[in-house]
Amino acid sequence: LVLLVVAAAGCGSGTVPVRGRVVFADGRPLPGGWVTFRAVDDGTTADGEVGPDGAFELRTSRPGDGVRPGRYEVAVRAADAAPAGVDEDRVTRPPRPRID
Repeated sequence: LVLLVVAAAGCGSGTVPVRGRVVFADGRPLPGGWVTFRAVDDGTTADGEVGPDGAFELRTSRPGDGVRPGRYEVAVRAADAAPAGVDEDRVTRPPRPRID
């Protein structure tokens, strides 16, 4: 899986909006699931539901509020059903995503 993330630059201690897309190496989107960002410094989490086109938007406490600037560990969980032509094991236990 490849995780493409776009974050708006911010300043201070507020949050910045984060949107992205989860795709397989061949460019097909992950058709549903969840993306979770966990802050390395304090463990705060932000998550977003992955839509049928692989797109997501992170939220910390309300929809679309994003995350505080910092370093994050990222986890991707696929929805229950594997897309056609994808090995079920690779979907339920995806490789570590790459952030570009």
